[in-house]
Amino acid sequence: MIHSTIVRAVKHTLVMSMLLLFGVPDVHSQWVQAKGAQGGSFAPFAINDSIVLAGSFSSGLYRSIDRGENWTPTGLNMNAVGPFVVKDSTVYAAAYYNGVLRSTDYGLSWTTLDRGLTNKRINALTFVGATMLAGTDYGPVFRSMDNGESWTESNEGLQNRHVTTFAVLGATIFAGMKDYGVYKSTDNGATWQDAGVGLPPRRTVISFAVSGTTVFLTLNGAGVYRSSDNGATWQQDNAGMDGSSVSTIIIHDTSLFVSARYGGVFRRSVNGGQWMSANLGLPVQDVGNLSFCGENLFVGVRGGGIFRSTNQGESWTDVNTGLNCQTVFSFLTGSSTIFAGTYSGGVFRSEDNGSQWTTSNAGLTNFYVNALARSGTTIFAGTNAGMFRSTDNGNHWVACNTGLTSLLIARVAVLDSVIFVGTRNDGVFRSTDSGESWMAIDGSYMHSATFGDLIVDGTTVYGTAWGTGIFRSTDRGFSWELLGLEYMNVHALRIVDNTIIAGTVQGIYRSSNNGASWEKSGLEESGIYTLAEYGSLLFAGSYGKGVFVSKDNGNNWTALNTGLPNMYVQSLEVHGTTLFAGINNSSIWKLDLTTIGVDEEVNPSSTKVLTVEAFPIPSSSNVTITFPINTTLSALQLFNIYGEKMFESSELNSGEFTIDVSGFPSGMYSVVVMTADGRIARTKVVVGR
Repeated sequence: MIHSTIVRAVKHTLVMSMLLLFGVPDVHSQWVQAKGAQGGSFAPFAINDSIVLAGSFSSGLYRSIDRGENWTPTGLNMNAVGPFVVKDSTVYAAAYYNGVLRSTDYGLSWTTLDRGLTNKRINALTFVGATMLAGTDYGPVFRSMDNGESWTESNEGLQNRHVTTFAVLGATIFAGMKDYGVYKSTDNGATWQDAGVGLPPRRTVISFAVSGTTVFLTLNGAGVYRSSDNGATWQQDNAGMDGSSVSTIIIHDTSLFVSARYGGVFRRSVNGGQWMSANLGLPVQDVGNLSFCGENLFVGVRGGGIFRSTNQGESWTDVNTGLNCQTVFSFLTGSSTIFAGTYSGGVFRSEDNGSQWTTSNAGLTNFYVNALARSGTTIFAGTNAGMFRSTDNGNHWVACNTGLTSLLIARVAVLDSVIFVGTRNDGVFRSTDSGESWMAIDGSYMHSATFGDLIVDGTTVYGTAWGTGIFRSTDRGFSWELLGLEYMNVHALRIVDNTIIAGTVQGIYRSSNNGASWEKSGLEESGIYTLAEYGSLLFAGSYGKGVFVSKDNGNNWTALNTGLPNMYVQSLEVHGTTLFAGINNSSIWKLDLTTIGVDEEVNPSSTKVLTVEAFPIPSSSNVTITFPINTTLSALQLFNIYGEKMFESSELNSGEFTIDVSGFPSGMYSVVVMTADGRIARTKVVVGR
């Protein structure tokens, strides 16, 4: 059951008109998700020949019932879920921070199994016969004899060491350890013995695979090892492959597959031979978990989502429909094409005012794009591997790093023909030849600084360095002066009506006298990461409390969060009459600024809390919406993640209302309800099959 108490008291007639435009509890407008910015970082796990689960570190759990063609959220919003094991059609999941989970409907719904677990940081699960084992961070190993209903410690011989993975060969259980190689048990996990002869010391086992009587493992920084004597000895098996960044190893038929963080996918016969690269179609070689679903091989690509091969790794195609889980660090507007720079997903662009986004990564060798800027017809992208530029509207990118002594680019700004680059650890550089060469800017303020923001206002360049303050240059970067806020981490700057607005980890600060003095300007409990402006409106994006808007230059702030999937805002930018937001692990969201009724103030003292609940979650047939029995509803609407109205009713009985969702596509939906006295509440519905 999902609960929501997002409530505001507003004038009834205005709320009704705004509700017809998608329903707005905060300041009368609603965020909707843009289409196409797909991907994210996922680990796919097949649980049968058609169903694949995709766990993530911070985007929740997704499921595909058609071998990856489409993905839907399961409603399980726990992070770091997986790996999974299947026994008698029941799926069990290791949930880091949350113990062990069980699903009897192939991942659609989950229950927690934690009775007896004194450590819920579960990394690994396995079955040997009727015995289930769970490995944790720094011990102990737990054992269950009743399919996870209860757990007891089973740690003799392990000394509370960190278990990363399990494998089973006959009656022998192998436990891969962090820093301590391999241990094994021949008595269903009751006792353990060291089984790491031949493995280099202080290495972490990442995964196992078993073929016949041979056990393979991947070892952090050392590659692939194998044992043909039940773990008595191990031999390295890296012929044809560097092996230093290996991750997952799996077996399918007579082929062995390995993923590597910096090498992509490799394959070879289980009987030996050279490892061969199998990366055709993969956009980057930073890959993670591998899993077979029938004859379909899946791999998680960092930032790029999930890719699938139907020909044993000969070629790959992305299968990301429904995985809108990018993290957007930067936007670039100012022309008919809008660009977005993402964390590990590269560059996306839109030709239709941000409704639909496509990748624009040809030539990029690093997909961590922190900053974007334009100088004439040239576009610059600042990444974790230096600067790239494009002279054909993002169709192709070329590296341009001559003279840069730091390739960790944080911010890029342009003043006429001068391009400024703020780095993560080596101050500011500038180029006067369109990025052909770069020169470091001298100055004690700049040296070794990590930049939070870099902007241009007229002919003045402003910069922020974490823990050092705000700086200004009026001579194209030749000299800089300190404007204050020393020893403070300033993430964002804007100049509004000759007032400097600074977004910091302690909220908003502003100065109306060129930095001679500063005053707090609200949002003290919010870490402000990004700022944007539209006419007289100033927007602030926080890390944890969403988006705020001020119509009086920061004197007062109002939350602007209706429709957002979470409150972690990485970037904001205005294009035309649309405000775009990069939401952590949720891709791109947009807000129609013409619908913001900021003149209609919210009066918190008159707010009456309205609680709305939806069940079951997820559902494939009917969803029941419940509300207080003495509450009279005047409207109920259901929207998909793109803001499209899917259902509406004004014929509402007191207490509950049932919606038939059997004909709706699988996915996440928002329910907006309004009472006769002008209160609004929202909740979420998940449709899944």
